[in-house]
Amino acid sequence: MITAIEQAGRTLVTLPGTLDTAVAAPLKDALMEAVAAGRPVVVDASAVARLSTACIQVLIAGGRAVAGAGHPFSVARPSEALVSAFDDMGLFPVMMTWKIEA
Repeated sequence: MITAIEQAGRTLVTLPGTLDTAVAAPLKDALMEAVAAGRPVVVDASAVARLSTACIQVLIAGGRAVAGAGHPFSVARPSEALVSAFDDMGLFPVMMTWKIEA
């Protein structure tokens, strides 16, 4: 389950362990609501153990939408699985354009 809450003036989007195709639409909705809220967005990716290409695409599009709205986009504690998936697809450079929070 994806959760999105306002915390300290930013939207914190927490990702579940499995980001499969069924989660892509709710993830997109959460990120678009965060953009509409007009706050910086932090995605907590610490629990991600598995993710689909669709969710990778949504994360990239969401990051671009947040940045395009003039707000910071960052990923907190990206899991090894998330980093590996981006790297396996040749998208690690995209991830490195985001602020990474430890």
